[in-house]
Amino acid sequence: MSQTVSVPQALNLSSKLINNNQVAEAKALLGRILKVEPKNAQAIHLTGVVLHREGKVAAALTAMEQAVALEPRNAVFLGNLCELCRQQGRLDDAIRVGKRAISEDATSVSAIANLGICYYDKKDYDTARNLQERALSL
Repeated sequence: MSQTVSVPQALNLSSKLINNNQVAEAKALLGRILKVEPKNAQAIHLTGVVLHREGKVAAALTAMEQAVALEPRNAVFLGNLCELCRQQGRLDDAIRVGKRAISEDATSVSAIANLGICYYDKKDYDTARNLQERALSL
């Protein structure tokens, strides 16, 4: 990291780059952050987001699991891990993690919606509908 840019500023920039679909730039910046702070949970999580955008779901899942291990109560990390577990067909894990996400932040629309999709995939349509309605009401 350059001494003129703090790690929080670099993380903020990384998020903006990801949102602007500048994935390669974000990945490079996150790599520099992780050289300075190898256990920075936010940088690891964002790396998982980048890997997911690159279609590397298994690698993204590993990064998300590492971020959650470092910050086990982070609802955003848990919500994203829920979705990645679902995409890998690990529905029981996805539901377990999704419930944890909601227990940490009962107003997380994305976590509630992701959990609803998990229940839909398990063919528990009533629970899925209830969760989606809850997400919509928020």
